[in-house]
Parts: sequence; structure tokens; C-alpha cells
Amino acid sequence: ESETAIYAYVGQRICKWDGTEWSIVTDPDAPNTNLHPNSQFHFVSETAIYAFFGTQICLWNGTTWITHAAEAPTIVPGGMHFVSPDAIYAVIGEQICKWNGVAAEWQPLTADAPVMKADFAFTSESDIHAVLGQQVCQWDGTEWLPITEDAPVAISAHVAMTPSSFYVIGTDGMIYSDAR
Repeated sequence: ESETAIYAYVGQRICKWDGTEWSIVTDPDAPNTNLHPNSQFHFVSETAIYAFFGTQICLWNGTTWITHAAEAPTIVPGGMHFVSPDAIYAVIGEQICKWNGVAAEWQPLTADAPVMKADFAFTSESDIHAVLGQQVCQWDGTEWLPITEDAPVAISAHVAMTPSSFYVIGTDGMIYSDAR
């Protein structure tokens, strides 16, 4: 792809910006329900795009959407981390789970965290950062550990990180950072 190719949700479709105009890549129709246009999707190629549809993750194969991961009634559309077709991570209920395509099932990875937001930053199965309540916390493979103080306002679900800082978006629209 060229440096000008940008893929984004436009309405209920994933579209491509080629530097001049938008073109449709995916059809909005999918198994069971609608595409969640505010959710993340993972782009491998125009014939391999993974996205949330209702309570499941589906694959765009270049022609149609097909179910990729088993339905999870408590999946939280939003945060998803794609490693491979057999290793996809998502918030299900109050924990992060891994889609194990080999076993064809969702497997819990983290402990329950009742105040977890949908977004998370994934480095490895023993290094995950998420907003729990008003704090950014780290999953160390065993437990959730707070690594920031409480934010001064309610935090939306967004987490971004650099080697020296975490960034979250408050419900007031402001970006908050805590240098490490």
C-alpha cells in the first residue's frame, strides 16, 4: 500500500482514502448484527480485516463478512488487539480474554476487573495496560497493579502509551498524561 492509503470507518463500512478520494472496501452486511463503527478493527489486507459485529469478531475476506471468533455475549466492542488469526484479545465481561483459534474458544487471560474500560494497550500477555476506574493499571501476568494516581476527571476508555508516558482521554475531552 502507498503511504497515502488510510483505512477508516465511514458509516457502516470500512473505506480506503487514497490521498484523493474515499473508496468502499467492505460491505455493511454481516452475520447477525451491525458493524460497530466506533470499535477498533484490524487491517491485514483488503482481503483480511477483523472487526466487531455485535458480540463476535468477524473477518472480511474480500467478498463478504464471515464469523471468525465464537460469539461472546458479554464482549465489549471497542478494545481489541490482534496478534494473529489464532490470537486475538478482547474485553469480555470484566476481564481480557484471548481467542484461541486452535481450540476455537475464548480463554480468560486476566483476573476480573469490575471497573475496566473497553480499550487496553497490549505489549504481551504479561504486560497489558488498561483503565480501571480512574487509574491506568498494568496486568503483570498475575494481577492488576495501579501505576498512576486517580485521574482528576472520569476517564474514557482510551489508553495510549510511549516508553515514558501514558495518555488517556477524560470525559471532558482533555488528554491527561502521567510520565513514568
